[in-house]
Amino acid sequence: MRRLTEDAAILVVAPWLSPRTRRSLDELGYGYLDLTGNVSFRLARPAVVLRTTGAERDPDEPRSSDRSRLRGLRAGRLVRVLVDVSPPYQATELAAATALSVPWVSRLLASMEDEALIVRRRRMITDVDWHQLLRARAEHYRVLRANPPVSMLAPGGIPDVLTRVRERRAELAEIGSVAVTGSVAAQAVAPTAVGGQLMLYVPPGATQRSPLDRVAETLGLLRTDVGANVLLLRRGDQAVLVGRHDDSGVPHVALSQLALDLLGGTGRMPAEGDAVIDYMTGTEQRWRRRSLAEWDPEGLLRTEG
Repeated sequence: MRRLTEDAAILVVAPWLSPRTRRSLDELGYGYLDLTGNVSFRLARPAVVLRTTGAERDPDEPRSSDRSRLRGLRAGRLVRVLVDVSPPYQATELAAATALSVPWVSRLLASMEDEALIVRRRRMITDVDWHQLLRARAEHYRVLRANPPVSMLAPGGIPDVLTRVRERRAELAEIGSVAVTGSVAAQAVAPTAVGGQLMLYVPPGATQRSPLDRVAETLGLLRTDVGANVLLLRRGDQAVLVGRHDDSGVPHVALSQLALDLLGGTGRMPAEGDAVIDYMTGTEQRWRRRSLAEWDPEGLLRTEG
């Protein structure tokens, strides 16, 4: 069609098109229409632009397919290692690295292969589309749902909290590992990030004198229902700490975890997540591990708690 006329419009029609499929069609410059109301169509002559939003999830999807979706803590672990480590590797190796079962990992890898998120030759994974894998996972991940937050007020402001984290790392280590995520962490790599609440991963626990209360006391934080400038995230999984790195003496989550937290956040956070992914694209040689042995050197997933 485009050989016949330069301004030919291509339209893809289907019962339903996933968000990832629609993004791919947009990048190709193709129009699309699905029966739930997702429409993007352009004509040059006459000038016509039509765009509407329909269902984000397939209304006819069988319930049994939920197990293959990229939701839940286990899926988060597998996505993280696929993003953070360059292939090749097999399902058995990935299962060992993430402390997950081989059958479950194999099923999710098959689903990823169907979505062209990974490429396999026989049983060996040879390529990972980590950009799209992060976005696909983010469609089923909400940082504040997966890691229940507690609202805090820092009377001295966010810079004071970061100074305390830097100066009292030994005290914090006795309580449990912490790591900064969210917009404040994004400022280190994404110029578009403009701050906002400080998000800090802390150990889970809701008992009297819990680790969270001890962290709050160490950092000079007060519980509040209004005006919070700090969110303490009770981490839902130890895997969020894998790949931590220091930024001026303050522990930050790995870039892959940061991108997921931002994409699965609120307000401006998804846009900041896009900026972090752009940064990751230009610096892949720096942050991506060459082997699974380098992914969790602290053994965090082998010593849960």
